[in-house]
This record gives sequence, C-alpha cells and structure tokens, in this order.
Amino acid sequence: MVATVQLLPLQDRTLPAKNGMFLSGPLLLDGVLIRTLSFYGEAGGTMRGLPCWIVLIFIGVPLLVWGGEERPVAQQQQQERQQKAWERQQERQEAWVAREKDRVERVQQRLADQRGQQEEQALQRRQKEAANRERLEQKAEEARLQERARRQRSDWKQDLRQEEAVRNRERQQEEESYRQWQAQVQEKERRARLQAQADESAARRLDQQRLDEEKAEVKRLAQKRAQLDQEQQRLRQQEVDAVARQEQHWQDGARQKMRRDSAREQKNHEQLTALQQAANSGNSQAQYQLGMRYMEGDGLFLSYEKGLRWLRAAAAQGDAQAKERIGLAYQSGQGVVRDPVHAYMWSHQAVVGGNSRAVSLRDAILQRLNPAEKIRVRQLLAETVSTTTQAK
Repeated sequence: MVATVQLLPLQDRTLPAKNGMFLSGPLLLDGVLIRTLSFYGEAGGTMRGLPCWIVLIFIGVPLLVWGGEERPVAQQQQQERQQKAWERQQERQEAWVAREKDRVERVQQRLADQRGQQEEQALQRRQKEAANRERLEQKAEEARLQERARRQRSDWKQDLRQEEAVRNRERQQEEESYRQWQAQVQEKERRARLQAQADESAARRLDQQRLDEEKAEVKRLAQKRAQLDQEQQRLRQQEVDAVARQEQHWQDGARQKMRRDSAREQKNHEQLTALQQAANSGNSQAQYQLGMRYMEGDGLFLSYEKGLRWLRAAAAQGDAQAKERIGLAYQSGQGVVRDPVHAYMWSHQAVVGGNSRAVSLRDAILQRLNPAEKIRVRQLLAETVSTTTQAK
C-alpha cells in the first residue's frame, strides 16, 4: 500500500479566525485531510507559512512507509472525497466572501449615514450662525434706535405736554359722548316703558274682546247644537218611521211571496204528480220531461241517475230528444262515465230519429274521436244495422 500526498490549492489563505487559530492550507494524505495550522498572534498579526511538521513527522511519514498495493476503487473513493472536500472548501470560501460583501455594504451604509448626519449637523450649524447674525443685527438696530432717542431727548418734555393736552381733550370728548349716549339711552328706556304700557293696555283690550267673542261663539254654538239635536231627533224619528214602514212593506211582500210560492209549489206538485202518472203509464213525452227535470233540478232534487233512467225509458219508445240528451250526458260525464263512443251513438240515433239539432252534437263528437274510437263506432254501427235487419 503506497500513501499518496496531495496539497490542495487555496485561493485565500487568511480564513476567519476561530478559537485563536485560523486555517492556513489543506494537506491530503492517503484520503486523510490534514490542514496545517498557523497561530493567531496577540498583536493582531499572523505567522504565515509555518506548517505543523510535527503532524507530518508523526502521522505522514508512517503512512508513507506503511504502504500497500494500489487499489483503483480506493483511489476513486479518495478522489471523490477530495472533490467533496474541495467543494466544501469552495462553499465555505463563497460564504465567507458573501459575508465580507455584506460587511462592506454595512460599512458603506454606515459611512453614508455618517455623511448624512454630518451634512445635517453642518446645516444646523449654518442655521445657528444665521440666527446669531440676525440677533447681532437686531442688537445693532436697537443700539441705533437708542442713540436716536438720546439725540431727541431734548424735545421729549414738550412732546409729553402736547400728548397730555391731546389726551385731556380726547377724555373730555369721550365724557361728553358718554353723557349724550346716556341721555339717549334714558330717553329710549322712557319711550320703551310708554310703549310697553300702551301695548299692555292694547293686549288687555284684545284679550277682553277675544274673551267676549269666545263667549258669544260658545253661546251661538250651544244654540246651534240644540238645533242640531232637535234636527237629529226629528231625523231619527223619521228614520224609525221609515224603517217601520219598510219592515211592514217587507212583511207584506214576504207574505205575498209565500202565498205565490205556496201556490206555485202547489201547482208544481200537481204538475209533477200528473207528469209522474203519465210517465208511469208509458207516455214518452212525459218520461222525457220528467227526466229533464231530474237532470236540471227543476222542481225536484238534482239526480242524474233518475233523469237518465226516465230519458232511457223515453228513448226506448223512440223519443229523439231523449236520445240527444243521453248523448250529451255521455259526452260531459253526467251520471255516467264519460264515453265519446256512446255519446256519438246516442246522438247518431237522435239524428236518425229526426232530431236535426243533434247533427251539430254528433259532428262535434266525431271530430274529437281518435282512430281507435272511430273503429269502435263503425263496429257498433254495423252491429246496430245487423240487429235492425234481423228484427225486420
């Protein structure tokens, strides 16, 4: 087994310090990465180019002496480990470069902030200097004004006397104006009192007049109310009389209606009795009329079943009107199940029996029949014809 020694290149040999030392350069011995170390000085400097030969003597030399046969697989693994170590070293270097860039940017930002603060301080100093100059100018102006006042001090007493005289005149004018204003105010107050008294007396008169008018209005309203009460009583009595007359009229009309209804009922009863006797005796016209009364509820309770029974009895004797009415019952479903085929057959028999009014009913029923119903109608007609022929 032969130990291989490879010194990996290092672009920056001044990596950040850690625990008082920093990395100086990597050394790879038969797959084992050995870094030479340099000590970090106390005064801030570094001792470059001082490898740890002791490590090489006690570790590297025995590895060189103790060797073996070369193994391609081990070399390939060794190369892969070397490549990974190199990539890790490159990543650490890139990370360090990025940190250095960030530090430089922070330093530049701090310098820019310092320049801004310096400019702001300079601006404040300039503003303070301008304020100081303005105060000095004001003090100089005050000194000039004092000098001018000193020069005019000789005329000060005369000016003071003139001002005092002017103030006296103004005071007298103000006092005179005040007295005139006070007199005007007193006159206005006197006039206001007189006006208030006049207004009060006028208000009292108006109140008395309004009270008298209200009393007269109340009296007039009382009289009018009494008249209205009398009128309402008279109207109420007239209404009571009218209601009584109306009730009497209604009672008379009701009695007359009852008599008419009783007479009509008696007449209808007699007619129905005679009609029923005639129908029972086999009169087809009486049977038709009695059936129609049951179908329409004329003088009898509405009953489609009884009406159809009497109509069938009349139709059996050849009454065409009864046949038409039975066809209409089948068409509308009165007392029987709605059946267009039977409705057509009965209306056809009515037409054959000489009832011309049943033609429109038969045609209307025929237009509403479906093909199956038409076939059934033809069959029934054929059966009817054959039955009639056999009977003859």
